[in-house]
Amino acid sequence: MPILSIEFALFFLIFFPVYWLFRTHIKAQNILLLLASLAWLISINYWFALAVLGYGLGIHFIAKRIIQKTPFAFTGGVVSTLLFLSIFKYSNFYIADLQSLLQSSQFNLMMPLGISYYCFQGISYLHTLKEKGKKQAMGLIETLCFFSFFPTITTGPILRGDDLRLDASQVDPIRQEGLKKSKGKFLFPGAVQQFTKAKERFLIQPHLALAYLLLGTFKVWVLSSFLGDQIVNPIFQNPAQYTAFEVLIGIYGYTFELYFNFSGSIDLVIGLAMLLGFQLPPNFAMPLIASNLREFWNRWHITLSTWIRDYIYIPLGGNRYGFIAMELFLFIAMLLSGIWHGSGWNFALWGALHGIALMLLNLGDYLLGDGPERLKSGRQKALHTHTWGKPIAIFFNLQFVAFTFVIFNTNNLDDAWLIFSSLGQNVLQPPDSLFVWTFAVMVLGLIFYPYLAKLFYAFVQFLQAIPMVLWILPIALILFIIITIAPSGIPSFIYANF
Repeated sequence: MPILSIEFALFFLIFFPVYWLFRTHIKAQNILLLLASLAWLISINYWFALAVLGYGLGIHFIAKRIIQKTPFAFTGGVVSTLLFLSIFKYSNFYIADLQSLLQSSQFNLMMPLGISYYCFQGISYLHTLKEKGKKQAMGLIETLCFFSFFPTITTGPILRGDDLRLDASQVDPIRQEGLKKSKGKFLFPGAVQQFTKAKERFLIQPHLALAYLLLGTFKVWVLSSFLGDQIVNPIFQNPAQYTAFEVLIGIYGYTFELYFNFSGSIDLVIGLAMLLGFQLPPNFAMPLIASNLREFWNRWHITLSTWIRDYIYIPLGGNRYGFIAMELFLFIAMLLSGIWHGSGWNFALWGALHGIALMLLNLGDYLLGDGPERLKSGRQKALHTHTWGKPIAIFFNLQFVAFTFVIFNTNNLDDAWLIFSSLGQNVLQPPDSLFVWTFAVMVLGLIFYPYLAKLFYAFVQFLQAIPMVLWILPIALILFIIITIAPSGIPSFIYANF
């Protein structure tokens, strides 16, 4: 029962009014959420429900040991979580190599849906208990709800036990007005606050929630599906049949497809959660117009990048032990972020390349920091005030992001090399007009990206200004347009595979 399906829409329409009958009874709402989440998982595969239940029970037991200050309880919880994740997510990688070596029969473990997300959430919750103690503890129902929450278990965002603070540049302006601020940053409440401490839940900006649902549906069902079906999949499956220009558009197309699919799924999740009274953190903030890789990671998969920063990079030492150690810790953090995505060597290489690129970026800043003030101010002026400075920076950053995503999207390095080598073939052959138009639309999309966001904000304000009973008219019109132009079939969420 995918989120973008008639079955899920009916499921949510039945669940929604029942859930809000218990508006003043948080415990009852949590029980309903847990039952609905488990029922949804069972409808996909009963094993997914058993896995998250087993993990949640284990974390609840370890949480009690941490509260009782049992020695090594936190360490044991983290190690147990990593073992659980490794067994079900990475064992097939090693088993396949061993079976190939021994020429034995094939054996595969089914990876539970959402395991990468709720395992990271579990580590965050245990860390919150370790740092803040009993007052941050959740009951069994709340713990199981936290891990199985049906809006987030498929693609995130990664919700923490404690609150998450984000810069203004990472949060949509349209959402900022409804958020609290702490130390100059916007505060997104964690699981403890939302599942346990809240006395009553409310619909959160329903006009914005519905707008997010429409935007997410359009991104995933129309934009991502078109790019995947018409451009990316055919080229990545057989690049030798296409011209060099068409292969290049396929490379760029995958970056756009992944962005539309992942950010669209997050829009859907945030919208659903707001309708249930939950405030989830954003995962994207216009990452494709980032001017360098550091800025890209501040805007792309925000809940993963901040998790890696707070629970891997900083605990390793961060910038406390000098520049060389900081660079090493950064590389390790990015390598692990690549491995988080999957067990293939391609993910490890992708993470390593991003780690090396960030190290080189830091090295440039470090060397420049000891250089003449004139040189530093000149670079800032070229980037931020010169007409072409920032567009050139965005262009080169996007090249690195798009070309490394080729490695991310292929099963092995041979397939990646086949894509890259195809850029040198059929160079003079004219491309199909479909690819020319697709390229033109992608370029225009990047140029007018901020203005398209303002168009979305205007639609949200329009919904807010008219009576709620009239919302059905623009919403029905937009849904009709989406259904009319969308490709056939139900699109899948790419990040559900991670």
